[in-house]
Amino acid sequence: MAMSKKPVYSDMLKGLFKDYKGEYANLLQWIPSFFNLLQKMYSSNELNWQSKFKINSTFSYFAIPTDLIPDTLGAEGYLDDFFICAYVLNELIPEYPKQLTKLWGGKGDILAIVPKALDESR
Repeated sequence: MAMSKKPVYSDMLKGLFKDYKGEYANLLQWIPSFFNLLQKMYSSNELNWQSKFKINSTFSYFAIPTDLIPDTLGAEGYLDDFFICAYVLNELIPEYPKQLTKLWGGKGDILAIVPKALDESR
């Protein structure tokens, strides 16, 4: 019996932002990749508990649909979630640059992308 692929949260995020062409498209395009990177970092044995706590807090924030900018607004409702992602990744850069680069898997230099994205999301 063939096993079907279980949907994961980042797949939902990809679907949400795939066709988004609004004002914040340049920022929101990064959410699925940033979320995946945080998942990979969280699974790493190299992180200390404080870093894992920050990442877990980010995941918890994503789970709250009625946060600062409600997710019910559609793609733009994830701007605050994006900011939290970028903020936590930026906090991880000084201590874990090699791990972030190794686990990134996306286009471009993650160590340059995150601070720029954080700045733009403010």
